[in-house]
Amino acid sequence: MQIVLATHSLASFGGSESYLLTVAEHLERLGHSVAIAAAAQGEAAERARDRGLSVPERPERLPEGPDAVIAQDHPSALAMAERYPAAPRLFVCHSALLDVGQPPAIGGVIGAAVAMSERVATRIRALAGAPAEIHRLRQPIDLDRFAPRGEIAARPRRALLLGNYLRGARREAVMGTLAEAGIEVDQAGRHGTATHEPEVAIAAADMVIGYGRSVLEGMACGRAAYVLDYNGGDGWVTPETWAAHEARAFAGRATDDVVDARRLRTDLDRYDPAMGTANRDLAVLHHDARDHARALVEIGRGLGAANPPPAPLAELARLVRIAWRAEGRAADLARQLDEARLAQDAQIAERWTRIHGAEAQTAASAAAAADAREETADLRGQRRVRLANRLAAPFDRRRARRD
Repeated sequence: MQIVLATHSLASFGGSESYLLTVAEHLERLGHSVAIAAAAQGEAAERARDRGLSVPERPERLPEGPDAVIAQDHPSALAMAERYPAAPRLFVCHSALLDVGQPPAIGGVIGAAVAMSERVATRIRALAGAPAEIHRLRQPIDLDRFAPRGEIAARPRRALLLGNYLRGARREAVMGTLAEAGIEVDQAGRHGTATHEPEVAIAAADMVIGYGRSVLEGMACGRAAYVLDYNGGDGWVTPETWAAHEARAFAGRATDDVVDARRLRTDLDRYDPAMGTANRDLAVLHHDARDHARALVEIGRGLGAANPPPAPLAELARLVRIAWRAEGRAADLARQLDEARLAQDAQIAERWTRIHGAEAQTAASAAAAADAREETADLRGQRRVRLANRLAAPFDRRRARRD
């Protein structure tokens, strides 16, 4: 089969970008020809090319008549329906939060949807114009790339915060709690050290803290995995909790629990090195990218050509891309404002500390000056007494002789 994988952006790395590259590689390992269509390109596109994947820089270099198209965001789905009206088209949905990540509510744009969690499937079913076919697949992990490298310690010595979103007060609380437990902490991602090889950072840790694909990558590497990120957490992944975590996309929504510093300290005491082996087994059983690629091929072969309506799909795709960029800029500005506020609060706190220190120092200096004055007065008094005694001594001797 000739397959086109479509996404709006391969500018930087995140969960959906990692998914796309993983699927592309495993579809090619099955013998299929794959081309990746990306409107915005950057380091992730270059990384894909380094892996030998086809990522044309211009749309006109895409295949003329693919056997199937797989899109993973709203603008890409619209653009592919415009470009390939006769091709079977599939939509992969990763998130229940982002509107731009939902399938278009226009009949005929896609033939079926793939939901990457039960939470996502529930959202798709509730959409107006929901696709008739909704297939439920699990997140795929490259088990050859993400594999155990050495054993983890009996007690956690090093933790890795893996992901692009953990920051601010929650990050500081997590870092502080781990430090109190004597655990070294590294962070990989947007707010830590950027890396194209998270498997290397994972190998240096005993436990991985994150959400979504980052948790699964830690599991596949045979590490203890803890679900916690900017939107909350659910704690350790174990054979008993895996199903609930997976259904909710490892996004901290599997339970009603609140993971605060006290809960994290308690959970750290429950760490067990056997978690690493169990997590690897779970990843092999349920998240093998080879199985996911085969499932996509079967779904694609079963799809007939969708019939998009006579609508300006390319223009709609352009408008959605503009709205997406505007929302992204607004989110960046909100994040910058939040970071600026936190920095300002820290500066104010530091200045108040300096003021209180200066006041305390001034009070101490004043007290020392008062003590010095009192001591000086005492000394002066003692000198006057000694001087008076010396002056009076001859008179005292004469008086004594007369007596």
